[in-house]
Amino acid sequence: MKTLMHAVHLRNCAGRQSDAALAFLAHLAGEFSIVRNLPDLLEHVMRTCREELGFDSCTLALIDEDDEDALRIRAASGLQTNDVDLAIPAGSGLHGEVVRTRRPRLVPDMAADPRAYRLQPTIRSGIYAPLALRSRILGVLSAHRAAPNAFTPAELDLLTVVAGYVAGAVEVARLHDQIKEQALNATHQLADALDVLNVPMIIANLADGMILRWNRAAAELYGYTQVETVGLLVFMLEPPDRPRALGEILIALQQGGIVHPVDATHVDKDGRQRRVTLAAHPMRNADGKPRWALLSMTVRPDAAAQPGSAA
Repeated sequence: MKTLMHAVHLRNCAGRQSDAALAFLAHLAGEFSIVRNLPDLLEHVMRTCREELGFDSCTLALIDEDDEDALRIRAASGLQTNDVDLAIPAGSGLHGEVVRTRRPRLVPDMAADPRAYRLQPTIRSGIYAPLALRSRILGVLSAHRAAPNAFTPAELDLLTVVAGYVAGAVEVARLHDQIKEQALNATHQLADALDVLNVPMIIANLADGMILRWNRAAAELYGYTQVETVGLLVFMLEPPDRPRALGEILIALQQGGIVHPVDATHVDKDGRQRRVTLAAHPMRNADGKPRWALLSMTVRPDAAAQPGSAA
């Protein structure tokens, strides 16, 4: 009778674990649909696996983009936080075997397994799953517990499914980061090109008005150099009696509106007021969303520099 009751108990526990696993995977799929940068994604994976799956520690190792013969632990939690940035030869240890065979591994007693790489005394059992994406392998997701024989085959299956989600999310995050970098490089190339123009031009963030680029013609008009202005807010050009007029222009650009050229009064470094015609155009990121403002100023023919107070 006791044996039968124990079997029923195990079956009920397995059923509850299965239901919990399905709920976890549904939650995970929704979470990974959000595009994150790679560091944030890896941190999220570690936190989610530990908190929701009850592992003592987790690590995520990716094949080094600069050295395909090495794995590098990019994120870790729990007992292995000191392992972050640890390089593992791709052909060594349990990580290397998982990469080579593309098959998950369950290790009941890591202290007795010669494949363990730099084993910590606080870790006795582990499970390892490949981060595989079509014909490529990106790395290895692993989980550990302090006690030996602490993992079940069902948990290894679950980690393997999680690793499949993670591999896709890592690839998307990397592509997203590359697109952002390309867009930023294109912005810098455009900014460099502005220096050859005789029209004063400024590139600023739409979100907060922070100046990102200030061409030579703008320096000649306002007296501030590029070094002095980058990182400051473009609102510094507004006289005290007309604050935040530029803010309204940035908001209009951010919302996709068309901004027609307007007459404006700005204040230069010496406190003189400059009457200009201001034109503003949105610059879009790789997703097509307005991200930056390109401001150009033309000195009005009837404008003479007037004394005033600097903002």
